[in-house]
Amino acid sequence: VLSGNHQMINAGSFDLVQGGIVLNLQLTGICECRTILENENLYISFLTPREVYDRIVVIDPAYGGREEGAVRNGLKEKNVVLAVARALKEKLDGEDIKVYYTRMDNIYEDESDRIILGNGAKADMYIRIETIRALYNGTYFIPGFGNIELADTLEREVTVSVSGKAQGLLEDPDPDSVLYQLTIPAATIQVGYLSNAQEARLLSREDYIRRIADGIYQSIMTVYEMQEKNG
Repeated sequence: VLSGNHQMINAGSFDLVQGGIVLNLQLTGICECRTILENENLYISFLTPREVYDRIVVIDPAYGGREEGAVRNGLKEKNVVLAVARALKEKLDGEDIKVYYTRMDNIYEDESDRIILGNGAKADMYIRIETIRALYNGTYFIPGFGNIELADTLEREVTVSVSGKAQGLLEDPDPDSVLYQLTIPAATIQVGYLSNAQEARLLSREDYIRRIADGIYQSIMTVYEMQEKNG
């Protein structure tokens, strides 16, 4: 039996599993849960991410599932960007940062759900991983630190990490893209071109994927260092 304030709950169900019960709650927005078990009652409190965490990042490996992205030289973009996200997670797990991932498996998440996650979490930054150039939303200005600064930091740090050559920043030409729907600092980072045979070979190597992840990780840490210095 559910009782109390149901404002955050759209629907609920439960599954019996070995040794216990799994509660499945469909919520109305992005939130964190705090629970207390007392006298056989489970008390659940719903809090906004900002009430729980000081630093919040959303990582968005593009595509997934039926959406494969670019397919070139034996590689699929959806798999390459997911490998980068998983390598990045290994590094971010050791930091005092709450990280939301739009996907961590080969599944397709609708673009609207990705937008809801980014805006709903009120993240400090939203980083989308693709195999294209560093893109940003040029119509949405955020004083102090915004889309252009995030895109520039990402390209600079990833380029240094892989000992590559910067391609320069580009305003996203697609007004319907995820970047134009976000109200937080957001940018897309290029991790290579699958159409280039040499880069495709690099992107098939685990050590190179980790170097890309290192660059994105360093970008995130650099952004927070900049924000701390500026108060």
